[in-house]
Amino acid sequence: MISPMTISNVGKQSFFDCVKQSGDYFSLQHGLQLISGGRLGNGWISSAVLGNSPSAVIDFFQSLSKGDFGGAASSGGGEAATRWGGKAAVASASNVPNVAIAAAGAASLRVETPALTASARVAFQFKTVLPTGLLARAGAEGLNLGLEAVGTVKDPIDFAVSSISALVCGITR
Repeated sequence: MISPMTISNVGKQSFFDCVKQSGDYFSLQHGLQLISGGRLGNGWISSAVLGNSPSAVIDFFQSLSKGDFGGAASSGGGEAATRWGGKAAVASASNVPNVAIAAAGAASLRVETPALTASARVAFQFKTVLPTGLLARAGAEGLNLGLEAVGTVKDPIDFAVSSISALVCGITR
């Protein structure tokens, strides 16, 4: 059963903490944690991709003001990764070359029996190209499309939730 968010301490926290807490509570990440019983959605990538963007921005500035540069880098880096990570991957993947593999050689085979002796010499040449560049570009395009799709769904939810949270947190002050 999903427990309702308690707002008993709303008046005791700052306006920005109130907005951040409610934004985090109603994020896609928290929804994933709830429906999975806490097994999914707990890592940095889940936070970056599914967390509430306005809450991450608040966390970034709060961390900076406290001198917590690691916290600021984590929240800011997560937002940057979801906003521009796909585009950066596409740009980087265009520089990944295909890998050519070539091998050549010869082998001799000699078979001797009491009645017969036979020998053969076999030459071989092997050339192929592994499509690493093509695979890198396809993977980068997939990542970019996925992040854009998540942003298209997530951003309206995040900003609507944070706007309502700001209104409620402002009224309760």
